[in-house]
Amino acid sequence: MNRTTNSADDLAILRKICDASLPQDQRFALLESIQNYVLSNAEHQVVFESIRFLFSRGPISPARLSAHLNNRGFPDVSMEKYFPAATEYPRPQEDTTKTTT
Repeated sequence: MNRTTNSADDLAILRKICDASLPQDQRFALLESIQNYVLSNAEHQVVFESIRFLFSRGPISPARLSAHLNNRGFPDVSMEKYFPAATEYPRPQEDTTKTTT
């Protein structure tokens, strides 16, 4: 298997762990099963380590993971990559029908 395939597999695993629609125990079992695995992509490895740290301390959310990665010195990691079900906190759209007088 080549490095690109491994990286795609790593990303798929991380997405499953971050998927709140899956039961918590299933996500925990997946996390435990790869506990000593070294991911093929450096960013994925850093994200995995942060997820592992945060998982036992409560739900994983884009905001919590982003804050943890920022505190570890990785502020530019895209949460959309790991939480593809859209953003948890969408930006409210402006109401363009209102007029000001």
